[in-house]
Amino acid sequence: MQIRDAVGAAPLPDPAWHRAVLLIAIRGLPHAYRGVAAASGTAVVVEIVGAAGGTFNLRRDGSRWHIFSGDAGDASARAILSDDSAWRLLFNGLAGDEMSTRVQVHGDADLVTPLLAARSVVV
Repeated sequence: MQIRDAVGAAPLPDPAWHRAVLLIAIRGLPHAYRGVAAASGTAVVVEIVGAAGGTFNLRRDGSRWHIFSGDAGDASARAILSDDSAWRLLFNGLAGDEMSTRVQVHGDADLVTPLLAARSVVV
């Protein structure tokens, strides 16, 4: 997706490929949250809207963060962003000032900060 974007090619025509990119990137979120101290059971919801999107939940269990499926219940924070914004964020394609306009935050904004700093590639 980065190469297509860099050469001005159209986005991937099949949302399944875009979703695969996002599924890979989401796997990095527990690592991005590793330094966040929160009570066990604290949940953060990342809602990616669009044809390639989905809802991804993080929960603090003991001393670790985990991605889990199912109902997040009363999550402490929710971040909502488009599938285009999500891949750009997670693959270092957004400037810091752009992130705040592309991500809606509900609840504890401090719990969304690690998402904004998460990167799925080394650049």
